Formats: sequence, C-alpha cells, structure tokens
Amino acid sequence: MGHNCFSRLRQVVAGNTQEEFQKYFEALKVDPYYAPAYYNLGVVYTVQSKMDAAASMIEKAIITNLTYAEAYNNLGVLYRDVGDIALANNAYEQRLKIDPNSRNAGQNRLLVMNYIDEGNDDKLFEAHRDWGRRFMRLYQPFTSWNNSKDPEGFKKHYATVQVELTDECTL
Repeated sequence: MGHNCFSRLRQVVAGNTQEEFQKYFEALKVDPYYAPAYYNLGVVYTVQSKMDAAASMIEKAIITNLTYAEAYNNLGVLYRDVGDIALANNAYEQRLKIDPNSRNAGQNRLLVMNYIDEGNDDKLFEAHRDWGRRFMRLYQPFTSWNNSKDPEGFKKHYATVQVELTDECTL
C-alpha cells in the first residue's frame, strides 16, 4: 500500500511517537473507516511492544477493509509471537486468499504449519510443494552461474576476498 513504513518506524524510534499518534488519530477523525491509519497505529504500538493494542488496531484495519492484505500478514505475525499458532495460520491464509503470491504470508504460513497438528507431514509437504509451484511461477528458474568450474580460479577469488575482508575488518 506504500505507506512509507521505514520512514514511519525511523520517526517512532527517534521519539516522534506522539506526532505519529496525532497524525493517525486526526486521519481517523476525518474518515473513521480509513484502514491505513488503524494499520499504522498498529505498527507504532508494535514498535512500542504494546502487542494487545497493536493487534486491536490491525484488527480494526481489517474490519474497515476486508481486503487489506498486509494487515492480515502482520496480524499473523503478532499472533505467532504470542504463541497463538492457529490464529496466526488463519491470518496468513486470509492474506493468501487475497494475494496468493505473497512471499511473506506464504513463508510465514509454512513456519506455523510445523506446529499445527504436530507438524502433520502430509499437509506440510503439500503446502511446501504448493508454495514451491507458486514461487516458480513468479521467478525465473536459476539455470547456471556461468562458472567455468575452475578450482584454481575459485581459490584465487577466495584468497582475494579473504585479503579484502582482513584488510577492512579489524576486530
């Protein structure tokens, strides 16, 4: 959705939290159904480690916009981090219904599936296979490094890299 998340987080970390809250609450006064304001408040609360408040705001973002895909993914992360694997999985699955090619939600879902039904191997294997198929449709398969497979060339390159690292990195 392009809400400049990194800029927002830098402001929060720099201590401009009140300014951030004010901006989002003002937006909600103008339009109480403006989902990005709820979502961004959830991000601010997350940075402050106020997870209940963060989840509440992100849930409000979803209620006001049922197709807010990124909100589902971040809600899943919050649920996962507090140990509610079933709710996390549901949130990731909702995100994938909206955007089946979401890398983050797909990977996050695979992670939590390890803890559902004691890591049911068949379901987990099929989920990995399905994710792999989707991933392959999105990205061109890798075919070659254009590597001559010359061991001496590798040793020479590796030695150069080691020298550069040694010269630049002092401990």
